[in-house]
Amino acid sequence: MAGDKKYHIVWETLNSEEATYIWHFEKTMDALRNGLNEIEAILSEIKNTGKQDYLKKDHPNFSRIMHDYSDAQQGFTVWKGLLEERLV
Repeated sequence: MAGDKKYHIVWETLNSEEATYIWHFEKTMDALRNGLNEIEAILSEIKNTGKQDYLKKDHPNFSRIMHDYSDAQQGFTVWKGLLEERLV
């Protein structure tokens, strides 16, 4: 997704109670290409070692939004607001 200042790669898992994972990159084609390669490696790492190992480390260009299914309607509204805040 393109924000005003950055490109954002959003990973949303289906049929799970996970979180939305977002990586943020400078808004240049080179940064986007490099970012996609980086995310490919990250997803391989997560597949091999699990997401908890990845999440324990500091990642300055990464954020996540936890899913809250306690109130489906309100949960979506909160999630959407948090997502929009990050898409700068």
